[in-house]
Amino acid sequence: MILDIVSGRIGLEAAGVHLTRAAKHGRAMRFGVRLNLIVRDTDEQAWAAAT
Repeated sequence: MILDIVSGRIGLEAAGVHLTRAAKHGRAMRFGVRLNLIVRDTDEQAWAAAT
């Protein structure tokens, strides 16, 4: 479930488009992921704080 949420927000299809465009110009791209942990007493409180 978490990977589905992350991949949807990152836009893996868009990343592929940019990688292809960069390669046409002889360039390479690197991507990183930054995660922020939101910790609350309950799942509902954590999701409410995240949105």
